[in-house]
Amino acid sequence: MQDEILKEFIEESKTIVQDAKSILVRIQENLDLYPDLSKYSNAVDRIMGGSATVALGFSKDHPLHIVTDYTLTCKVLSVQLIQFANDKNLLKNCLMMLIETTEIVEKIIASLHLPNIDVRNLVPPNFIERVKELSIHFQQSKKSL
Repeated sequence: MQDEILKEFIEESKTIVQDAKSILVRIQENLDLYPDLSKYSNAVDRIMGGSATVALGFSKDHPLHIVTDYTLTCKVLSVQLIQFANDKNLLKNCLMMLIETTEIVEKIIASLHLPNIDVRNLVPPNFIERVKELSIHFQQSKKSL
């Protein structure tokens, strides 16, 4: 039964990820569409909720937990970015980061059915550091407001 639920989650999530990436590409092509980041946030929230729920039936080291963590990162970044959308340079950089994060989520989801998947091989080595730097930038920018 767990395998069937996982399979359904993977199939549904693949569609949601494609929709989420399409939203980001549209915004990247026209930065005035930045309010659509809320649609992106809602999409990744659906994946996050699904992965967290499905992960309850698996061990704590199952990659579903990583999907939950990465989609949470996507959601937080997109929500914070809406607040700083007047900074076009930041918006462009964050959109690239969100696209990259979404692609990582996509790779992990596509690999969930594989036994003994090593998620670390799907994540660029400096990715976590870049996300931390961006988070610090948001925190500093909020303080200056």
